[in-house]
Order: sequence, then C-alpha cells, then structure tokens
Amino acid sequence: MKIKKFVAPTLKEATEKMKKELGENAILLNTRTVPVSGVFNVKGRAQYEITGAVDDEFTHAAAAKRTESARESAGGPEESPLAALQQLSERFGQERAAARDQRITAAAAAEHAPLSAAWQNELDDLKRSFNDLREEISAGKGQALPASYKKVYSALVSQEITEKIAMNIILPMMNASQGFSATQIYDRSVKSLADLIPVVGESKPLRKRSKIIAFVGPTGVGKTTTIAKLSAIFSLVKKMKVALISADTFRIAAIDQLQTFATIASIDMDVAYKPKDMPLLLKKFSGKDVIFVDTAGRNQRNPKEIAQLEKILAAANPDEVHLVLSATASLRTMRDVMKRFSSLSPNRIIFSKLDEASAYGNIVNLVVDHPIPISYLTMGQQVPDDIQPADNAAIAHMIFNGALADA
Repeated sequence: MKIKKFVAPTLKEATEKMKKELGENAILLNTRTVPVSGVFNVKGRAQYEITGAVDDEFTHAAAAKRTESARESAGGPEESPLAALQQLSERFGQERAAARDQRITAAAAAEHAPLSAAWQNELDDLKRSFNDLREEISAGKGQALPASYKKVYSALVSQEITEKIAMNIILPMMNASQGFSATQIYDRSVKSLADLIPVVGESKPLRKRSKIIAFVGPTGVGKTTTIAKLSAIFSLVKKMKVALISADTFRIAAIDQLQTFATIASIDMDVAYKPKDMPLLLKKFSGKDVIFVDTAGRNQRNPKEIAQLEKILAAANPDEVHLVLSATASLRTMRDVMKRFSSLSPNRIIFSKLDEASAYGNIVNLVVDHPIPISYLTMGQQVPDDIQPADNAAIAHMIFNGALADA
C-alpha cells in the first residue's frame, strides 16, 4: 500500500495530483486546509492538503491479476489494509466515545468540573500578564541584533525557546561575518535548531525473539491511544504479529478501552494484574514480532507509584521504554517528570497532544537538557492517523512556522 499527501491551491488540483501519481484507483483518506508559512512565519493563503492511498495490487496489472486469482481461490474477497485502517479508525472512535459516555461517574464529573467564571477570568488575566512580561523581556534582549537576526530570535522565543538557546543559534552566524541573506539566515537557523533535536528511527522487530516495547508517563498524556495507533500500524500496515499487554489496572475502563481496540483490530491482548503475571504473558506471546506493554499513568511526585512502575518494568524487561509527555505541559513540569521517571530508564520520548499546544519550543528546551531521542509525535485522537515518526528537520520547521508539520 502506498500513502502520500498532496497540497494544491484548490481541492480539484490536489485531487488531480493524487490521481496522476497514484492512479484512478487511489482512495481519498483525508482532506484539510493548511496555512502556507514562509520565511520567519509569514503565513500566506491556505491551501488544500489531501491524503491519498492506493493498494499495491493496483500499481501493476500483473499484480492485480494475481490478487484477483488469489481471492477467487480463497472463495471470497479479502479486505485490503487500507480499508481495514479506515474501518478501524471509525469503529474504535465510536466505541471509545460510547464507553466514555457510559462510564463518567459523579466523582469524575466533579473532578473535571470547569472553574467558576470569576476564577477563569482571573486565570486568563494572569496568563496575559505573564505573556506580556515575557515578550517585553525577550524583545529587550533582542534589540541589539541586526534586523534579519532579530526576526529569527523573535520567531524562536515566541515559540518559548529559551533565550540562551536562541542566542546560541544566532551568534555563530553573526560571528562568521559572511553577510548572509535573510533566506540563508533562516535556512541555517533551521538546520542549527534541527541539530539540537535527537531522534530515533522507527522500531523494527528482532530476529530471534519478540521485541518488548513499554510505554510510561504521567496521567492523561495519551499512552493507551498511542499504543492503539502504533499497534494498528505495525499489524495492518507493516504486517507484523503484534500482541498487547495491559498493566494499567488502576484507571477506570483502561483495560476495556484497549480490549475494545484489540478486538476490532484482531490483535491478541491480555492483562498483567501483578508484576508476577508478566513473565507468563511474555511467554504466551513469544511467537509475536512485537509486544506492546501499556502501564498506568502515574503521579511523578508519588514515590510509591513510581516504585510500582519499576516492578512492572523489571518483570517485563523491555527493549524500549517510551516516556510519553504532553506538549501542552510547562517546561518545569516536563523536567520534573524526566527527573522522577529516570529510575525507569526511558530510552525514547513521545510528545503527544501537539494539536493542543500553543507553542512547541519546550520540545527543544527539554531534549537539550535531557538528550533522550524522540521517537514519535502525536497530534489527535484518530487511530491510526494522528502519529508521525520523529524527524528533527520537520520539528525545527514546525517550531519556526508555529504550525504542525505535515500533520
């Protein structure tokens, strides 16, 4: 299956591009408008972005014939990975919404009740005052810079990149004294920013045994949904044998949510109620290519809860430990999570909820201090669409432009 995005000034032109490259059998998966950002975040007219896909069987006539023959011999049509992904996304979304509506308790409703209007207004005023103060400080520090460099500085600090990192990107170019043009300054700044962002390639199965991939993080960052996205991609697109183990026995309906997805996607799943259950389940799924382990979201400031996670991970002995962090969190909170989850030895970071974040600079601020590579970015609830493998150049462009890259 081939999947590709196409961008054009009109929907018709974008569709024509898709048909020209992928053929008449291409299927339209998604359509949205995207802003066009230029140098220094100058946004132009919105364009149309569509996501198209075509099964490999349609790329060559011979392949099509073989596919048809195989279907006839099997006695019926076989659902394509593309169709399975579309159906999976729709059904899982419906099941998750229904389950959520049914399980909201009075206690949960009270816990998530909105602030009173007076408190909300006071909070909004405080945020505005803080942002105004930060902009004044940042503007003062950048006043001495030449105009072209000041634009780069302003673009960075407006995305909450620290002033220190911003100046460390700018000063080497200024000291070079080569009279760079505005475009060269922008391109070099993007590259310098990208060089600060460690990333790691997508997970690949091991040859002789199952690869065990665990996910940890604080509450509410989207670990379970992230696992659903990745397991759908690994199973339906990459054709790997996948199993799920849930060790999240603390959150209401967490097991039901993952079980619903596993049933829809025809993926094996089981539950580890205690650390001692883990070795038995790993043995049960030893024939799988990848085993995803979902853990409970824990309060990083509660040592007992972190200790419980340590026991689960010790029993699982994972090859990869992905720490999931919300891009909406403050830098102070991110650093606190990193410090207190360090005993779990995370070797990957996933940044979630990019679609909810007002700025992306804390991604860089964090990994400069804690150089653990980023594995994935997530930006929504759709399974399996709203996830991307981390790419440092794309992240750098996203920060400069203040908009999601190729989302």
